[in-house]
Amino acid sequence: MSFPIDRSSSSFPWACLLLLGLVVCSFVGCGKKAEVTDADKEAAKAEEAPKPAVQMREKVTVLDGRWMVIFTEQRKDFIVGLWDLDPKADPQVKVFEDLKILQNASILSSKIDGDQMTVELQLAGNQKALLEGKLQQGVFFGTLTTEPAGIAFVRMFPVTPEMETAKELKNSLPTIGTEQFKQASESKAPVTNMWSLATQAPQLPVSFEAMTAILAQMSQMSDMKWTAEKFADFEKDYLAMAAIWGPRMELTARVNLAMQLTIQRLFPDRAIEQFAAAEKLNPNELMAEQLKIGRRALDMVLALEAIDKEGPEAEKAAQDLKTFLAIEPYNPELLDALAEYSLKTNQNEEAIKYLSSIVALPQLEAMILSARSRQGMPAGQPGPRESLIKLWKSSHNDAIDGLDDMLQKLYDSTLESLRKDSMKLIPPVTLSAGHHVPLIESFTGVGCPPCLAASLALESLVETYPIPAIAVLHYHLNIPTPDPLTTQDGEDRFSYYKGEAAPSLFVDGRFVPGVGGILQHAAMSYARLRGEVDAALQEKAQVVVTAQAKVENGELTVSASADSQTLPEERDPLRLRVALVENTVALRAPNGLVEHHFVVRRLLGGAKGTGLKGDELKYSTSMTMADLKQGLEDGIAEIEQNRSVKFEIKPLLLEGLSVVAWVQDDSNKRVLGSVIVPVEGSGESKRRSSPAAVQKVEASAPAAAPATPVEPAAADLPKSETPKVETPKAEAPKLDSPKTETPQSETPEASPPANSNPPASSESSRE
Repeated sequence: MSFPIDRSSSSFPWACLLLLGLVVCSFVGCGKKAEVTDADKEAAKAEEAPKPAVQMREKVTVLDGRWMVIFTEQRKDFIVGLWDLDPKADPQVKVFEDLKILQNASILSSKIDGDQMTVELQLAGNQKALLEGKLQQGVFFGTLTTEPAGIAFVRMFPVTPEMETAKELKNSLPTIGTEQFKQASESKAPVTNMWSLATQAPQLPVSFEAMTAILAQMSQMSDMKWTAEKFADFEKDYLAMAAIWGPRMELTARVNLAMQLTIQRLFPDRAIEQFAAAEKLNPNELMAEQLKIGRRALDMVLALEAIDKEGPEAEKAAQDLKTFLAIEPYNPELLDALAEYSLKTNQNEEAIKYLSSIVALPQLEAMILSARSRQGMPAGQPGPRESLIKLWKSSHNDAIDGLDDMLQKLYDSTLESLRKDSMKLIPPVTLSAGHHVPLIESFTGVGCPPCLAASLALESLVETYPIPAIAVLHYHLNIPTPDPLTTQDGEDRFSYYKGEAAPSLFVDGRFVPGVGGILQHAAMSYARLRGEVDAALQEKAQVVVTAQAKVENGELTVSASADSQTLPEERDPLRLRVALVENTVALRAPNGLVEHHFVVRRLLGGAKGTGLKGDELKYSTSMTMADLKQGLEDGIAEIEQNRSVKFEIKPLLLEGLSVVAWVQDDSNKRVLGSVIVPVEGSGESKRRSSPAAVQKVEASAPAAAPATPVEPAAADLPKSETPKVETPKAEAPKLDSPKTETPQSETPEASPPANSNPPASSESSRE
């Protein structure tokens, strides 16, 4: 879960802060007084000279006086405000100016002990945070952490008492060094250049993040040959940078090291040592569980290597992998290894069981084929689907009758079980009358593998809080492959949020990180989403929005309005937006989904919405359903023409519709109120009418590998010419990484500790 930050304003370049200490004396009048004859001139110049926005104190060795508080999250600097510190007072820390970056934050307790300080904060939604760190060379370095695992970098700079406001400084530009590291990451020697930059400025948050990015991609970056000695140097530098920020960041670094070495199967002895060191650093319950899972993953790696051997060693490894599979039932590598072992030992029923899961469930077969391709396995080797058909025929009189139905039932029951298991993680909050209706906006794509977990998480969310307690919108994008559900309105909305990748998910206009992933990540994607939604549901509705919609004699009529009595005083930035959504669209997708929910078909009134007219914020329209459908057909035709594809299936049923209306403050993108209502007379949602977990097995010729690393196997693609389209250079979650169902800790961007979610590079970048 991310911190509840208002990211609406823009930033002060913090490089200035590092330089101000060198020039402060020029502003405060160091040296002798000028000659009397020049006094008037000097005084006039002083009057005309602008005062510096930041008035720094030099050579500070004690945590006292006034300090400007900044914290860094997702490579952005945010000014929290000005705090006054006094070790002899009670309380020792007082807020002098709060810029409302941390929404509704208040200090619960504080303690200054020499050069170290801890501050306990109360945040929105009854969430607590802990700020802790120490004074180093005149600057306070530390972390701001929330339970279960949120963490951000904190710096505090000493300023003079004359500095009474930081409002002149704007939030937020990328933190200092972002552009330099971006250039280094795109160079021909990214590891060498990023590592060099990080060691030159170890006190910058982006340096730690760059080192974490190197760690996460060690096995993929070709400009560095990793030896045990070279890695020892990297490990030393990485831990030294973490130590600057305190024990919480050191714990994060050690968990990162242990888990990434395990995932990438590098230097297992170092992974074991880092697991042990992290366990001694007093991890919280969640982190301790991650470490436990990480050690299990290391044992899994060893068992996967042993199962390819012969005799008792392979038999023991198979038993161990079955134990791991009970914990991680959707791990494709475990299923594939056990299927191969069962085939080799003539255990045909066991082999059918494992192969059925691989073929029926989303993305598993594609991941296996992709991994085999990367590992250089010879073309023509039977894939899971081909092996399954052969085994099924051998036990069913050379027929495949019943196989397709069995696979469909397995698909349905597995996803239903997954949704129910996710919902058991966190009990729902109690909803009060007049509660705020959170608006959840998801940007997805039928060809986007990591969008699967986000979509399943949203399905679980709607079961937890049924419509209309929440409002959900899915905007489809051509990421990474053409998507017949894409509309220009969705593209415009993606641009409104400055979207960069799919999946991207926003709750009431606030970005929710870490919701992407594959099947086994759906539970934690749901947990991340619940943290944001639960907090919103406990708020009272700020703006009351109403809407009505119906279809009669082929004509769609829609109206929506905001109650003027509930609108805030500052109304100019407010916009009323209205979306027409199709509750269920049946479409077999490359990422394994066969149904898509709350698909945005059109933003009525356009993506910009409707502004205030007088004292009213309202919108109404009418159109024929034929015109609406024609507009969607034209949009699909444009995608086909621009991307050289031909969609055999064009989902244009337009039955079972809803309207979502919301009021949004465009100055900060905050959603103040929303509502979702059914469109009367639009019919019922059409569920799929035939098995769709896979294509008919008779017509499913296995492919040696998917057309690109991010696409499922060719046999699972919709019948379009999508392989002709050039896709971004992104990778699907790697099969050769141990898959776990561990929660992903909230950490600064590009530095996820021990996590089961795919790294940022796995998300499908926008074309």
